[in-house]
Amino acid sequence: MILDERNCKNKINGFTYQDWQPLMALIPEIENTSNFGEWSGGNKDEEGVVQIPYCVQATIVSQFIEIVYAIPIIIDFDWGAWDEGYNTPQKLDKGIRWMLACHIKKERRYGKEHSENPRQRF
Repeated sequence: MILDERNCKNKINGFTYQDWQPLMALIPEIENTSNFGEWSGGNKDEEGVVQIPYCVQATIVSQFIEIVYAIPIIIDFDWGAWDEGYNTPQKLDKGIRWMLACHIKKERRYGKEHSENPRQRF
């Protein structure tokens, strides 16, 4: 079952402690996982055709996906039609816009290497 925008809040708010347990039980394993997947493919076959690379998920990722669909907490949402999301950058808080502008100006003035150092200040 996949939730839709109209019923998702009521359904999720109606979940019990027990409903969340399969997902909560994954937290320790998620926290201790350092590799959630890796790229495979991209090899040439005997005819020289390159296979399209694809991601091979770690077991914990597959378990997570299975659980969130089973609970269910996946919401069917038309991302392509979400106009508000498209316009979100124009609606950013003035302080966030200021910080982004400072970062961009710093990168232009001092170069990308300077801006990638997290210990450097604006």
